[in-house]
Amino acid sequence: MGFASLGEVKEALGSDLIKQQNLPQIEERAKAADVAFGKFRQMQTELDMDANQFLQAKADLEERLEALRQELDGYLAKDYGVKLEDKQAYQRWQQSHRPFHWFVEFYGIMRQGGFDVIIGNPPYVEYSKVKKQGYTIKHYQTEPCGNLYAF
Repeated sequence: MGFASLGEVKEALGSDLIKQQNLPQIEERAKAADVAFGKFRQMQTELDMDANQFLQAKADLEERLEALRQELDGYLAKDYGVKLEDKQAYQRWQQSHRPFHWFVEFYGIMRQGGFDVIIGNPPYVEYSKVKKQGYTIKHYQTEPCGNLYAF
């Protein structure tokens, strides 16, 4: 799991006022990535699109998103007690948790209240089975349910 909103990022930063000062820049960078995504999508529908400009737009979008992902992964890892200085532990955490920051990946949609419906096949697996493998969640109201589909 990752951050679904800027408020969740703020919560993860806790009382660290220095890091809290980064929140406006994080939001601005998420907006800029959303604009880059819009440009990239628009280019996909253009018949006379310049291939080099298209590749540059795609690279620009991916670069913006990756920078935000890395920063937010760092904040989230700290929330899970992972020390960023321990590069191996941090990499293991990233591989095991594979955070997906809805706030960044779907900025425009999340700013408008999120998705109306998400259709998928949930994992009908008891949380206790995957928790032993290091897969942990935090701050979910449905945690007492005990099954992953509720998350």
